[in-house]
This record gives sequence, structure tokens and C-alpha cells, in this order.
Amino acid sequence: NDLYTIAGCYGDKGRLKNRVTVSTNCWKVVVVLRSGTTVETINRSTRVIAVDMPNIDGIENDGWEKYRTTVRAIEQRTGYDLLSGFPRELQETLENSADKR
Repeated sequence: NDLYTIAGCYGDKGRLKNRVTVSTNCWKVVVVLRSGTTVETINRSTRVIAVDMPNIDGIENDGWEKYRTTVRAIEQRTGYDLLSGFPRELQETLENSADKR
């Protein structure tokens, strides 16, 4: 498969040396396409994986599945409009579905 990945962080857990903001969470959105296909083939059944992980000690052995969420939930927490290049109806479907595979 080909994976298209968007990642970032949000929140303010404090500052290091009064200069660097430590985020409360790190997130990632992955659009999964069959190898050799193009973004034009994305449809309602395209797999989209979204995870939102807290920036805390002790989760390094957790499976990523524990932190699954929706793209819409990440958008609400970050203020970003992810997947905005897709037609509105397709964007709504992909952003509101949590990956279950």
C-alpha cells in the first residue's frame, strides 16, 4: 500500500527553558491507497486511520489502536481542516469514520 500521512501536535503542557512549548498530544492521519493507484481513486471506502496520543510517560508499549479516533475529532482539537481538498460529501464521510480494521 501507499500511505499518505499528515501529523502534528497540539496543546500546551508547559515550556522547556521558557522557549519550547511541550505539547499535550501528538496526532497522525494516514490515508491508505493500494499501491500504484492515485488520489483520484479515493472514495467512501478508502481506509483512513486517525490516532491521537497523549504526550505522557508509560504509553510506549501501548498498541496504536488504543488511540484511534476520527479525523473530525482531531480537527476539532487542532482547528485544522484536514482532507479539505476532497469534495465536501466525501470529506464528511472520511472524516467522521473511525478505522476499525
